[in-house]
Amino acid sequence: MQRNRFFLCQYTYEKRCVAALIFLAVWIFSVFPCLARQASETKRVLLIPSYNFDYLGIQWFNQGIMSGFAEQEGIKISYSIENLQLAAYPNDEKYFETMAAALRIKYAREKPDLIIAQYKPSTQFLYRYGQSIFADVPVVFAGLELEDYGGMNFPPHFTGITTSFNAKRNIDLILQLHPQTKTIYVIAGVGSSEKDMVANVMKEGEKRRDRLEFVALNQLPMERVLEKIEGIHGNAAILYLSMQIDANGKILVPAEVAKEIGRIARVPVYGMLDTYVGSGITGGFLINHYQLGRRASNIGGDVLRGRILQTNPPVNEAIGEYTFDWRQLQRWAVSEDKLPSGSKVDFKQFRIWEQYKWELVGGLCLIILQGLLVFFFFFYRANRKRGFVV
Repeated sequence: MQRNRFFLCQYTYEKRCVAALIFLAVWIFSVFPCLARQASETKRVLLIPSYNFDYLGIQWFNQGIMSGFAEQEGIKISYSIENLQLAAYPNDEKYFETMAAALRIKYAREKPDLIIAQYKPSTQFLYRYGQSIFADVPVVFAGLELEDYGGMNFPPHFTGITTSFNAKRNIDLILQLHPQTKTIYVIAGVGSSEKDMVANVMKEGEKRRDRLEFVALNQLPMERVLEKIEGIHGNAAILYLSMQIDANGKILVPAEVAKEIGRIARVPVYGMLDTYVGSGITGGFLINHYQLGRRASNIGGDVLRGRILQTNPPVNEAIGEYTFDWRQLQRWAVSEDKLPSGSKVDFKQFRIWEQYKWELVGGLCLIILQGLLVFFFFFYRANRKRGFVV
């Protein structure tokens, strides 16, 4: 009787163990695929720049975004880009409404998980039409502080970052490298953000009117601006901001305008964007598009992980660096010793001595050593023949 009871208990125990193992297996096979699927789920990120793709600032910003996301663990991204060219139609309500209607149809069935907007035109577009197109899809925007985002009362799913064009730093830089400067010509377009930048420079210039004259050339068509530049000479410098739209409404690429200015300028040219380097400008404290994109991706990664970081007004950070074109420094006889600490110098052409200094020193020492050895050998041989050496 006791033996039967023992076998019955053992059988019951084994049965319970088998049942527990079956339950554990079912749980593993049901839960773990969900977790794996969740971990590897691809997030859809939509990029909406304000300008056309031929603008280098757009390309570098997007590269920064993709590079930044690639370094974040646990996030897999699928990108879409809408080339709406919103900055080319700043006051065309019909154009904005048409773009909104097209996107409403396109994203009716499948919406992105995150939207990243570059510069104010695309941010304004999403601020006005985003709710009707994308509902509450999170938006991260990145732009210039001077674009003035303060008038927008952003909803909770908007967050952003801005960086500043620092007029003071660039004016101080011009005076540091060219102390004889008497006049600074400010060149820009007629877009709203461009007008803001010109106003910022002129305001800074008011503080220096005792020794500097500031002349704004932002209310002229491109052809007239170039004519004016050709006539600038002497103790003067040019501060080129951005020209996206000229006084005749012509749409321009700012980096291409920089090339035209650099080609004909007879005085040093300084700028505000990294896309101008290599075009003929000397340099400046330049906004770095690539780093701005990486910063936007960092914020976007936090948002995709469930952190809604509302910033109203947006956080402002100095995302830039002193960058110069070595060829222009040579042209205007500016010594690298005068540059601010930590400056980046592009297109530097090293002389043979500068590039291979230690190799040349080593080779010269080897030749001298070989010469001494040969001299010693012949000296020893000659003395031995004369009997001076045993």
